[in-house]
Amino acid sequence: MVDLQKPVVNASGTPRWIKALLAGSLALNFAVIAGAIGMVATFDGPPPPDGGMPGVGGFVRSLNEEHRREFGDAMRGAFDKRPSRETFMADAQQMITLIRAEPFDSAAFQSHIETVSQRFEDGRRAGDAALIRIIGGMSSAERQDYADRLEKRLSKGFDKDDHKDGHKDDFKPR
Repeated sequence: MVDLQKPVVNASGTPRWIKALLAGSLALNFAVIAGAIGMVATFDGPPPPDGGMPGVGGFVRSLNEEHRREFGDAMRGAFDKRPSRETFMADAQQMITLIRAEPFDSAAFQSHIETVSQRFEDGRRAGDAALIRIIGGMSSAERQDYADRLEKRLSKGFDKDDHKDGHKDDFKPR
C-alpha cells in the first residue's frame, strides 16, 4: 500500500515540485536578465519633445538669446488666435470620438485630421519664414557664429544644451 502522507521524491531526495519551481524561477530570472540587457543595448534615451526630428527646433535653439526671443515673438504674432492647450485637447477628444463612432465615418475622420494637420503646417511655415527672416538679417559675423553653434550642436547630436535654464535637448541620431 502507498503512503499518501509521504511526498513523491526522486533518487536525490528532493521533491519534484521543488525542482520544477527552481527550474521555473531560473528560467524567469534568465528572461528578466535578457530583457534588461536588451533594453540597455538598444535604449538611446527618451525621444526629444519635438518627436525625434531635429527640424527647425535644433536650428532655433542654436540661435543666440536675442534671436531666439525674436523668433518667439514672431511665432506668437503669426496667428490671429493662437491655439490653446484646450484646443489641442478638444481636437484629441474629437479624434477619439470619431474613432469610437459606429459606424466609423472615414470621411469625417479624414476631415478632422486634415484640419489639425493644416494648423500644424501653418505653424511650421510661420516658423520657417521667421527663421529665414532672422538668419537673412544677420551680419556675416553673426551668421558665422550661428553656424559654429549649429555645427557644435549637430556634432553632439542635439543631446546637450547650453541654455541658462539648464534644460537639455535629448535628440540623438540613430
